Amino acid sequence: MSPTHKQTFWTIGVGSGDIGAEKRAQVAKAALMLQQRAYIVHSSSAGGYIDAEKPEIALTFPADFATVEIVKGEVEGALAEEGLQGVTVTLEQEVGWFTFNETHLEALKASIPDDFALARGRIDDLVRPPAPRPPTIPIHKDLATELAAILSRFHPPTVPTPLVDTVASLAPKASARGTNASNIPSGDITEPMLVTEAKYKRMRDARDGKVEDEVNGLKNALVQLSITTKTNMAVLIMVAGGLVAVGTKMVSAYGAIVAAGSLSAAISAAITAIGGVAVLVGIAAAIAAILLALFLFLKELGYILPACFITSVQGSHVADCW
Repeated sequence: MSPTHKQTFWTIGVGSGDIGAEKRAQVAKAALMLQQRAYIVHSSSAGGYIDAEKPEIALTFPADFATVEIVKGEVEGALAEEGLQGVTVTLEQEVGWFTFNETHLEALKASIPDDFALARGRIDDLVRPPAPRPPTIPIHKDLATELAAILSRFHPPTVPTPLVDTVASLAPKASARGTNASNIPSGDITEPMLVTEAKYKRMRDARDGKVEDEVNGLKNALVQLSITTKTNMAVLIMVAGGLVAVGTKMVSAYGAIVAAGSLSAAISAAITAIGGVAVLVGIAAAIAAILLALFLFLKELGYILPACFITSVQGSHVADCW
């Protein structure tokens, strides 16, 4: 299927390295206000903490939007409204291409704040340097084995033998497919994923072929994340895919979705808090591999159902099967 949308990146010339919380907030608020333009599908900002990622605003348009260059004036105007008059705004050559269906678009629409004043107020807190990280949770020697143990707690009546017997051989099969916990850079993933409430409900209520669609949709979002090079691109993938965060550090840094005011700004800040997009990419790659191994194993045995996921919905941790 041809791409339906494209993400463009605008470097903001307000300095390099740590530009300070005030300037980060000004850029983030400009991105937030640009979200009110009808022709902009999604707007977010990132960078300005370290030299690895320059201050940037990313704007997503329909794939056939042919006048991206003229938006430069809009970006400059939004920055000027926030007190950044006369800064250099540069459209990067890199473009991110995406294929979004109605579910993706609904998720993107849902991420737009109802109360822009509240969101603007929250941004001031979100863009401050992350608090000192909590002590690292001991690394799991074999995450696939641990996930298998979690799965083994559930014994749906449709499975002829106890599920614990079914998953007992999962760890070596998963490991053979490359799901080695030592490849996980953060070393402290105890929750494979954090999904939005809407995504959680769809996965919970899925039946028959829809189960595979939901699992594949989540896997594809993780695979996309595993090759992402920009924080703004990661934010778009997470919001559109209903995947808000991965890993316990990010969950902790993210906090309550509602309290954040601006979902995109909160995710961008959370990515920074766990060490940046490079760390996120490694975590996402490991989780995608494990998710794929678990799903393939159940599918090979003829069990498309049940599928179980550890999820966190609005701060409540749930282990569920359907």
